[in-house]
Amino acid sequence: MTADIVGVQAASSFNFTTRKLGIWSMSNNPVLAEHRDKTPYWWQAHLTKFVMRPSDYTLKHVVWPLQHTAFYRTEGIIPHPLAAVFIRAGDKFKEAPPLSVDAHFAELIPIASKLGIKNVYVGSDSHDRMAEAIDKYGSNYTFHFIDWSRPGSGLAMGDVVKSKGSWRMSELTRLAVADVFITAQADVMVGTLSSNWAQLGDEFRRSNGKGQVPYLNPESPRSHGTVLNGN
Repeated sequence: MTADIVGVQAASSFNFTTRKLGIWSMSNNPVLAEHRDKTPYWWQAHLTKFVMRPSDYTLKHVVWPLQHTAFYRTEGIIPHPLAAVFIRAGDKFKEAPPLSVDAHFAELIPIASKLGIKNVYVGSDSHDRMAEAIDKYGSNYTFHFIDWSRPGSGLAMGDVVKSKGSWRMSELTRLAVADVFITAQADVMVGTLSSNWAQLGDEFRRSNGKGQVPYLNPESPRSHGTVLNGN
């Protein structure tokens, strides 16, 4: 115990400014030096992309086939400029209040008009919300989406737990993986900060160089573009 106390006192009195940084010096880390002005969100986005980057197998057997299904009009090629809108539903409402389809498109419409965006990739775990978005705004935009059997009011976590180990869970995993990597290629994204999925998609999007246009958050006028700006 005494030795530990002495060690702590010695450490607290040591002048660390006199010690050379060595390998931790900024000059020895050109990547850190080049991007030292980037925000924490920028670093988080690139770390996420590195850790979760898809394998060749995932791209070939999961992402590309479902991407071709979503963008069948363009033979699987994603058109640009593209907006991605994710409308969360299900029992996520227990953690955050529900937001209408109109609230999401109120964020999108001004910037879509400014940038000439006509193609929208829309995602949701609710069939009713998907249908509402297409019914209300289908005359203004061309909608793209992965066609799968969504519950009317949204997917509840209890349903996911019950599906564990079944073909249904496998299908949901494939859809979620494809969905997030397609969203990562969008030029503009609308989603809620309370959705971990939407944040993950935006992190991928930013690390792909799509950070010039902010993440548009219908929950608050303060979007990622305002609070956590960075490419």
